[in-house]
Amino acid sequence: MAETTATRAAAALLILRLSLAIFLLQWSIEKFVVPEAAIRIGQNFYGVALTGASVALLGALETLVALALLFGIYRRLSYGLAALIHAVSVVATWRQ
Repeated sequence: MAETTATRAAAALLILRLSLAIFLLQWSIEKFVVPEAAIRIGQNFYGVALTGASVALLGALETLVALALLFGIYRRLSYGLAALIHAVSVVATWRQ
């Protein structure tokens, strides 16, 4: 019985990790494809005036975190950063 629970927990954590990584990767790619959208989102939700260069830098950093999360590299760091990015975005958009 304990093996079944451990297997299910491992599968659930894998699904969570992969889905969060894909979610972050999609948003980071959007920063390169449509940087104007990221600039508007930064102004409207976060109250931050972003430039094209800062959006590209954020996109690159977010891509690194998403890929590290996707492939399980530097797990403690990548999991923590991904959770932080997700938490900040949820808190910033919660009142909307």
